[in-house]
Amino acid sequence: MGAPATKFITKLFTVGGDAVKDIWVDKNKCLHCFSCLFSCALAHSRGSDLWDLIMESPAPKPRLFKARDSDGLFPLMCRHCENSPCLESCIAAAITRNAESGVLEIDENRCVGCGMCIMVCPFGAVGLDRERRVAYKCDSCAETELPACIRACPTGALFNGTGNEYSELKRRRYGLRLMGLNGGKNNEVRGYRQ
Repeated sequence: MGAPATKFITKLFTVGGDAVKDIWVDKNKCLHCFSCLFSCALAHSRGSDLWDLIMESPAPKPRLFKARDSDGLFPLMCRHCENSPCLESCIAAAITRNAESGVLEIDENRCVGCGMCIMVCPFGAVGLDRERRVAYKCDSCAETELPACIRACPTGALFNGTGNEYSELKRRRYGLRLMGLNGGKNNEVRGYRQ
């Protein structure tokens, strides 16, 4: 990957500075249990428990996805990019940005299911519900204080914060590791469970 692409991806990940909170993944702590996927699907279902989730038709879709890299599987969700290719390419104007939260939202009543947003998302964080013919993606559980995936994570591998807070957390962990303190696994860094 050349320098221009690397700069582009870095810009997407640090979008919003201190204003927008994103969901971040600590891949070292992820157990690959996918409690996050189940809780996301349940949060976006009509029911309130696992039985309702199993019986619902059409089946509710989790708004995050499984991704694989050289270390294995990990959850992947929408980055709500500042320069959002999905927003720009939506021919039905179904994707909008919430002015308060900065979260990109899909209006299912306007979505025509063309898949343009899926094709242009650099992270593969948009899916298509073929039964309902609408696109779906992480909405950061805008109606709740903390996203369902974060609440469900048994190890605290998922947390909500700004790009700057995430960078600070990584620097503090690295510093602790360099000093040989607790193996770089401080249990409380800037209010985040580790």
